[in-house]
Amino acid sequence: MKKFLIIILFSFGSAQLLVEEIEKYSDGNIKSITYYSTKMNKINKVRYEEYHINGQKKKEIAYRNGQEFGKVKYWDEDGNKKINSNRKINSNRKIKISRDSFSGYPAVWFSPSTGEIIHVEGESPPHDKFIFWIEPRDPEFSAGKRKNVGLQLIGNGSNYFSDTGFLENVDINNNRLYEGDLKNSNVFYIKTINGDCLIEIIEFDRSEELLVFNWKKIK
Repeated sequence: MKKFLIIILFSFGSAQLLVEEIEKYSDGNIKSITYYSTKMNKINKVRYEEYHINGQKKKEIAYRNGQEFGKVKYWDEDGNKKINSNRKINSNRKIKISRDSFSGYPAVWFSPSTGEIIHVEGESPPHDKFIFWIEPRDPEFSAGKRKNVGLQLIGNGSNYFSDTGFLENVDINNNRLYEGDLKNSNVFYIKTINGDCLIEIIEFDRSEELLVFNWKKIK
């Protein structure tokens, strides 16, 4: 990834807006832009924007007096708002984890209770609901040493994902998936203290760092 220092000044009365340090992907598409304001000979960061490789906005952070202000906003590669948005979370949808989902390290955090994913920036997730670490290249789908988390294979086939009548008797005794588990149409029940869900594996390609699965909230 390349970084370019581009300075553009816009005058708004006594204030100015400075666009600085545009970071680009290897193919030339913009990865991130940081905005600064200049006033009274002082520079403050006012906004940071990050973009998916396809050009869709990925992340936006506002700053006041150099500090983060308000909620961080996130979008997926199709332009849909994710975390910290007012959009109602769908109870059933497809989740795609690919290279476009990453930011530096090739892994994401996954929230079973809400069906959200977010790129990994450190060893700790940004919120308690992000319980699972998913790294398709390793591959790894794990809740680590977290307690009160369970994951169990229900069966193979979309009928297991559609019919939830049998879930009352599910015995949860695991908290991670292995490479052999990531077979197309395998359906798993995930239990957490924040809420339970089903996932159905749709596509897995280790070499392409790709994992696609259906997600459905149970309770």
